[in-house]
Amino acid sequence: MKRLLYILVVLLLFSCKKEDGNPPLIEVTAPFQSSYNFGQQIQFSANLSDETQLESAVVAVFNSANQQVLATKSFGLFNTYFEIDGSIIIDDIYLPTGDYYLQFRVSDGTNESLAIREFKIFEAPRELIEVIGFNQQGSNMLEAQKLQNNQWQPSFILPLQLVFIQPDYYAQSVLIAGNTSDGLNALRMDDGVNISSTPAPFPLSDILWNDATWHAASRTYWLACKDGSVRAFSGTGSGVSQFNIIGNFFPKKIAVTDSKVIVATSNQTNSQFRIEVYQKSSGILIHSTPLSSEIQWMNALSEDNIWIYQSAEEYKQNIYKVSGNYIDEWTNFRFAPSSEVTYAHLQDGVLFIQHTDGLRRYSLNGNIVASGSAYVPSQITYDNVNNQLYVIQENDVRILNAQTLQESSTLPGVDRIVLRFNK
Repeated sequence: MKRLLYILVVLLLFSCKKEDGNPPLIEVTAPFQSSYNFGQQIQFSANLSDETQLESAVVAVFNSANQQVLATKSFGLFNTYFEIDGSIIIDDIYLPTGDYYLQFRVSDGTNESLAIREFKIFEAPRELIEVIGFNQQGSNMLEAQKLQNNQWQPSFILPLQLVFIQPDYYAQSVLIAGNTSDGLNALRMDDGVNISSTPAPFPLSDILWNDATWHAASRTYWLACKDGSVRAFSGTGSGVSQFNIIGNFFPKKIAVTDSKVIVATSNQTNSQFRIEVYQKSSGILIHSTPLSSEIQWMNALSEDNIWIYQSAEEYKQNIYKVSGNYIDEWTNFRFAPSSEVTYAHLQDGVLFIQHTDGLRRYSLNGNIVASGSAYVPSQITYDNVNNQLYVIQENDVRILNAQTLQESSTLPGVDRIVLRFNK
C-alpha cells in the first residue's frame, strides 16, 4: 500500500510540472556594422533571457548558401538571464566577397531560438609575395633565384631536372615536380625552404610528355603516360588516381576541372586526333569529338569553360570551347594565315595569344584588346595584381604592361619563372 501511495505521489508531481512552451528571448545589441574587411573582427553581444534556466548559446557566421564559415563561439548558460559578448576574426584568406550573416542560437534545453544579423564581407586582396626564376644547370641541378630590386638574387639549388612548376595558392608555396635519381618527385617550397617531398608512385619512364596539368582545388597534377593512361599525382601525398584512354589512342594534352578531365589524344598509327571528356571520379568516357589535326594547347578556366587551341590546315588556327560535356568551335577566334599562332596563355579570364606578327591580348568574346611586339616565348606568366606580363624569350624575361603590351624592362638569365601569390 505504501509503495502504491509513493507511485501515485510521483505521478502527481510529474503531472503538475508545467510544460516549457516558451522559447528563449534574444536581444542582439551588436554588431552594428554593415560590412567588414578581411582581418577585421566581428564584435557581437546579446541579452538572453527565459522563464526557465538557459542552457547554451552558439554564435556562428554563415554564407548565403547557409554554410558555416570562420570560427564558432559557444557559451554554457546556467541562469535565466545572461549577457554574452565576444568576437569572431575574419581570418579565412579564401573567403570570397559576398553576403553573410551572424547567427545567434540559444537553447533552454527544451526550446531553441534564433536571431541573425546580416552584413557583407570583402575578401582578402590578392598580393604578389615574390617572383622566382629557375635555371637548369645541367641534367640534375636546378637553380632558383628571387627577384629583388629588379635583380636576380641566388636563393637555393635543387638536385633535380625540372618537369613542372606551379604556385600552390592553397599552401602559399611553390610546387616543383622534377626528375631525380629516385624518379619523379614533388617538392613544395615556401620562401626557399623545402617543406615536403613526395615521390611519385610510378616510374619516370612511364611519362609520355615533359609537362603536367595542375588542378589547384585538389592540389594534384595530372600526367599523360606511355601506356595510354592518365594519372594524377598529389604533391601532398594524399593519393593517386588513374584511368585508361579507350582504344588505340594515347593522351597528349590534359585539362582538369573539379569533375571532368579533358584529354587531347592521338592515334600513333594513322594520325587520327580527338578530344575526349572523362568523368574525373570514375574515369568513364562522357564525350568524344574527332579532329582534323593535333591540339597544341588546352586550359581549364572553369568547370564549363575549357579552352582548346588547334593549329589547323593551311596555317589556320581554331579555338574550341568545352561547355558542359560538349565541344564547340569558337568561330570568333579564326586567324588569317599571315598571323599564325605560336603560343597561347589563358589566366584569370584573360587570353594572350602570340602570333608570328605580334603578341595580342583578347577578351573572351574574341575582341582584340591590345597588340604588342612579336616574341618567340617559351613561357608567358600573368600578374593580374600589378597588371604585368612576364614573357621569357631565349632566357631573357621581358616585363610588359599587361593592358597595353608595351615592354617596360628586361631581366636576363632564367629559363622559367613563377609568381608566388598569397592566394
